Amino acid sequence: MRGGKGGPAGMPLEGSTTTWSEVRRTARHLLPGCRFRRRLLRRYTLVWDKPREGGP
Repeated sequence: MRGGKGGPAGMPLEGSTTTWSEVRRTARHLLPGCRFRRRLLRRYTLVWDKPREGGP
């Protein structure tokens, strides 16, 4: 995609319809305080800790 190197042989690669910024914006809206980490091959990890009931 975009003239870059393709994935490993035998790994299917399909163009995503969602951009990184759209994913981040939606996640921040739905899960305030979540953390993001980009991974290899256009993957990412999103971590969210559920707040405790009753406050700190």
